[in-house]
Amino acid sequence: MIQRSYFYCGWTTTLNIILNALTGLKYLWLEGRVTGGYFHNWAHRFRYKPKKYALPKTEAEIIDLIRNNESVRLFGAGHSFNIGVESDDVLVSLDDYTGILNYDEPKMQMTVRAGPVCGA
Repeated sequence: MIQRSYFYCGWTTTLNIILNALTGLKYLWLEGRVTGGYFHNWAHRFRYKPKKYALPKTEAEIIDLIRNNESVRLFGAGHSFNIGVESDDVLVSLDDYTGILNYDEPKMQMTVRAGPVCGA
């Protein structure tokens, strides 16, 4: 596990805010992600290798993951300050489970999936 200083977290957060503003809120650098088989939180302070990593695209894939594995842990943007996202079995990101399910213009309501909605 990598330990980073609070100074590192502070300057990277500032850089993230600047990059996000300069790109018109389209680029967000500091998010927890799985790269090279290792999960890291937003500040890269914690890192571990899950046994299995999944990016389901459909509801059927999510159901299959739950039915066929002992333990399933979901993570969002990885903004935790601790190792709470560690999983003994499968780590799941819903980033690819995206899209608009329903849009009701008169009521100004929209139903979306868990992942990011493009153009929102």
